Amino acid sequence: MFNNCRFLICGGGTGGHLFPATAIMTELSKQGANVLYMGSKHGIEATKIKSDNIVLLDIKGFHRTLSLSNFIDNIKFPFKIIKSIFKSVIIIYKFNPQLIIGTGGYSSGIPLISALILGKKIFLQEQNSYPGFTNRILSKFADKICLGYTESRKYFKNNCIFTGNPIRKNLKIYNKSQARNELSINENKFTIFICGGSQGSKPINEYLKKNINFYNRLDANIIWQCGPIHLKVLSSLNINKNIILYDFIKNIDLVYSASDLVISRSGALTLTEINYFGKASILIPFPFSAGNHQYKNAIFSKKSKASIIIEQKDLSNGSLEKTILKLKKSNDEIKKMGLAAKSISTPNSIDNIMKEINLSVC
Repeated sequence: MFNNCRFLICGGGTGGHLFPATAIMTELSKQGANVLYMGSKHGIEATKIKSDNIVLLDIKGFHRTLSLSNFIDNIKFPFKIIKSIFKSVIIIYKFNPQLIIGTGGYSSGIPLISALILGKKIFLQEQNSYPGFTNRILSKFADKICLGYTESRKYFKNNCIFTGNPIRKNLKIYNKSQARNELSINENKFTIFICGGSQGSKPINEYLKKNINFYNRLDANIIWQCGPIHLKVLSSLNINKNIILYDFIKNIDLVYSASDLVISRSGALTLTEINYFGKASILIPFPFSAGNHQYKNAIFSKKSKASIIIEQKDLSNGSLEKTILKLKKSNDEIKKMGLAAKSISTPNSIDNIMKEINLSVC
């Protein structure tokens, strides 16, 4: 479909913005397109994308917390922006893409602004129920905006269409027993996947660390993705063999397939994957997400009867452990929640997005 077409894709900083970008990039490449990715050398993309067609800019988000290092970074911020715009304009001019596709995050702003300076078409993909800052600001200039949630339509004035969030096509749904055997965990035990996002969640990790005796005693397999920066400290804990720690899980489809219950933040990408695999979930929204979008994402899942919400401030009252025990005893409830999650999944989202991209370049 896209032979001889050139696309520039930008978006990253976190996995929630990067993985939709890589899903779109992979599919466009499969369909014959020449694709260039532009991101930040300070984002997750710097270590997760293995490709020659990648440009990393020296940009990162503006710090909102006070510290000496953050203060110095913020002073440098406008100069790095100007330098990155110049670099982006030159690269985009030389590459001459038909369309620039942004998936949000601080690393998408500069390439999209540079594209507009050159009079190029921009195309946005918004994952969350409440749009991020970059997409909200640049939406008025977009040729089209693909939405992961219909609720986000009210924040945009331009040409919006609901496509669902893109999910990597290489994700495979395995038989539960097969997945557990592949992971070398007990095939007959209730299995919980705990995930605080691609970088891990310090508050969730600290809470679990404090209550590790409960999880040691729990008759369940526990797969815990704690994030690269937290692994060393948590590895020193006295944990039973039923708890398996990972910094980052590459074979995420095996872990989802093996799980009965997922405990996680409620970023759009995570929820897209939970729904795709049809899993019951306990959601702990990140309370400081922009526009409280994680809570709004979680509310949609809760209303669909796919999830239970426990706010971070309520962890200390033992509600997480009580909910785990309740669900562990109720296989029927786990099944109902899993079916509800599957019912709100959009497995053909990447095909929907390809269709819209084709309409934009034709």
